[in-house]
Amino acid sequence: MSKLRFGIIGAGNGGQTMAAILASKGYSAKLMDIKEEVVNGINARGKITLDGKIELEAMPELVTTDPVEAIKDTDFILVVATADAHEAIAKAIAKHVTANQMILLVPGMFGGTLAFKSALKTYGCPYDVEVAETADLPYGCRTREIGHIFHSGLKSHVKLAAVPASNTQKFIDLLQPIFPNLYPAKDIWEFAMGNNCILHCIPMIMNVNKMDLGESFDYYMEGITPSIAKIAEMVDADRVAVARAFGLPDETCEQWVATTYNVDAKGLWNVVQHTESYKGIKSPASLAHRFCAEDTFGSLAPIASIAKELGIPTPGMDAVLFLIGAATGIDYTKEGRTAEKMGLKGKTVEEMYAMVR
Repeated sequence: MSKLRFGIIGAGNGGQTMAAILASKGYSAKLMDIKEEVVNGINARGKITLDGKIELEAMPELVTTDPVEAIKDTDFILVVATADAHEAIAKAIAKHVTANQMILLVPGMFGGTLAFKSALKTYGCPYDVEVAETADLPYGCRTREIGHIFHSGLKSHVKLAAVPASNTQKFIDLLQPIFPNLYPAKDIWEFAMGNNCILHCIPMIMNVNKMDLGESFDYYMEGITPSIAKIAEMVDADRVAVARAFGLPDETCEQWVATTYNVDAKGLWNVVQHTESYKGIKSPASLAHRFCAEDTFGSLAPIASIAKELGIPTPGMDAVLFLIGAATGIDYTKEGRTAEKMGLKGKTVEEMYAMVR
């Protein structure tokens, strides 16, 4: 069997990392981004450099602003972009995707595959394309400069699920030899209720005054005070209630942080303050950062929207969505990934499970 050919949409730190690693392994990789300065910068350098846990230099065969050229003659389309860009990407490629291409959202956020498949159909894709999503990026990485990425390590276990879930193993069989940390999930709901919206959206909106004033602060240590942690715990209770309705583990954000980072403390504020990995992380500059924009769009808003379909009250989430909407001018209850956009409006939990299996 010939080597797989990849078209990567999104040349942020994740997309550049994946393009460089694939190219270094001898795979055909094309990289696309809407930002001309990013595309021109990579082309001018003639290479993408990774340093840190992985050190290599490689260049994709094409770096372009044209999504159609990026996916032409490829087997896999890797969408390595924020969730709020998924619909625009689906619109751009819908009429150019071929029947045999497979699409992976890296990551998908809440219900990403459902929303992406729905958008492809809405914008004229004639095929029922195979689409899957991951729970996270396979790598820890951040941009030093355009074309130069710091790689902090391979994440040990990244879940993947397709819709329908019967296609998941096909994705795993093809991709695991390249990305050995990908593992099959039962379905997309298994990892949909992530707590990024707790640790990201709430500290962001509660510290918006500092960002407006251009003040930098230690995001977790200073940005999560005892009072802000109490608000986060209230919102987290809403998230846990939705997870419980889906029959998923009702692990709180506090429990997740304590378990993940081996912290012996009680209460979300205490746990965060004792998490060494959170120390020294500088704050974003504005609410346009993905901590707010993506995690509100692709996590907080859809969980709240699904809760309403199921009759579950989410007063904490509703309050935070209102505040973020007031500050940004974006009504995420309408502009975010809603139950309607995922095809879940009016569905029961049982019906939502049936849709993805």
